[in-house]
Order: sequence, then structure tokens, then C-alpha cells
Amino acid sequence: MIAIEKRVLFSELDLWAREVSEALTKPFVMWLEAEMGSGKTTFVRHFLYQRGLAKSIPVTSPTYTLFNEYAIGEKHYAHLDLYRGGEDFSWAELGVLDRNYEGIFLEWPHQVKESLDLAPTHRLQIKREGEELRLFQLFELP
Repeated sequence: MIAIEKRVLFSELDLWAREVSEALTKPFVMWLEAEMGSGKTTFVRHFLYQRGLAKSIPVTSPTYTLFNEYAIGEKHYAHLDLYRGGEDFSWAELGVLDRNYEGIFLEWPHQVKESLDLAPTHRLQIKREGEELRLFQLFELP
């Protein structure tokens, strides 16, 4: 079921991220589904800044590190890019299951062959509709 659907210009991403942030009142695991370069990390950056992360802290793609963690007060957020996860991926080795996160963002969740221990609560699909315009569809999962 689509919880929120919106066409957003990159110049309006702060407003969209605020809307999503306000809609997510409980801890979440969000699968980010979009083609490469569509704005998955850009969305995560704006979302975390809306949640109170200092704008002096860079939010970068975890493409090569696989896993970035951010603290906002006592709450922690994880951002994973599983594109290169493949056969050798291990949730235990990565340490993602060692902390209770307020939010977990998973890019390319289907790339991992290991059983996904983090069941999604939401899926965010991003579809490119031009250079500056994206269609965002946020699905709330049962």
C-alpha cells in the first residue's frame, strides 16, 4: 500500500524529507529501490538532516564501505549499500545487528544472498523523471 507518493524537484527535497521523517514515528527498516544515480543517498542525507543531524556532518554513499552509521542524540541510524554484498556478505560480520537503530536504510537489498535478517517496514521507490525531477513512492509494509 502506498503511504505517500510525490513528484519532487531536487530543490524541494528538504520539504519531502521532512514529510517522510514526520510520517515515520517508530523505528524503521527502509529498502531504497532505484536505479544507480537516482538519489537514494541524497534522500538519506536530507532525511537525516531533517531528523537533526548537523549539516557539517557529511552523509555519503556507503558504496565502498557498505555501512555508514550516524548518531543524532541518543538515536542511531544505519545506511547500507548492498550492491557489492554478494555471496560473502554477512550481517554478523558487518555488525549491523549489534545495535538497536532508530532507522536503517538499505540500498540494493536484493543483492545479498544471505537471508535478510532485517525485515523491511517501508520501501521507497525512486523513479527518475528528468534531470531534476523524481517520483517518490513510499510503501508501508505489513
